[in-house]
Amino acid sequence: MSIAARLPSMTLPELTRLHDNAARLAAGAPGKQRDQALELLPLLETEIAARRDGKKRTVEKPEKAETPRPEKAAKERAPRAPKPPKPQKTASEKADDFLAGVNEALARR
Repeated sequence: MSIAARLPSMTLPELTRLHDNAARLAAGAPGKQRDQALELLPLLETEIAARRDGKKRTVEKPEKAETPRPEKAAKERAPRAPKPPKPQKTASEKADDFLAGVNEALARR
């Protein structure tokens, strides 16, 4: 299947990325790649313009059926109780923690 045949099923971001790559190749690639890019550029520009004008793509993607996730349904059934706040440390507890960290760092040396 050629790239031109796949254009209708591509998304707009995919088309713009392909257009950018084709323009880059048309400007600087030698030989066969340049020729293919030059053939593809008008097709890409037409398809991108059609998408931006609001026309539907020629190949429709099937819509996904929305099914509820089991874990989401479980969360809706049983709300969690809020966590209790952590008690604030006193200045002497903070100093003890700091000194313990310093002693631990020195012990690793």
